[in-house]
Amino acid sequence: MKVPLTWLADYVDLDLPVDDLAHKLTMAGLKVEAIERVGEDGTGIVVGEVREIDPHPSSRNPLWVAKVDLGDRVETIVTGASNVKKGDKVPVAPVGVTIPVGRDGGAMVIEPRPMAGITSRGMLASERELGI
Repeated sequence: MKVPLTWLADYVDLDLPVDDLAHKLTMAGLKVEAIERVGEDGTGIVVGEVREIDPHPSSRNPLWVAKVDLGDRVETIVTGASNVKKGDKVPVAPVGVTIPVGRDGGAMVIEPRPMAGITSRGMLASERELGI
């Protein structure tokens, strides 16, 4: 059974680091098989606001070209996410950031990448790609 720490904290005071708590629970007869640290690998992920989003002008695949405001700059990001619209706040992995789950299932470094003739300078990251 998976138990989030936030749920456990509703019933008991948690003043121990997670690893120590897991050890104490195991020693008390409640075996802790794994600790999942959801979202911990999200270093460098920022929240961006979609300023514009239009269908890719020349792609054969259903792609979209978005102008995303990252706070200090606006980047062009090509995405396959059809559920994004102008004004949405979205998780963005800018160039140079490593996402936990890439195309092959392992970590992937985000690099500028031409997609059907338009260079994408980041990635709109899904829950799966962020390891959530």
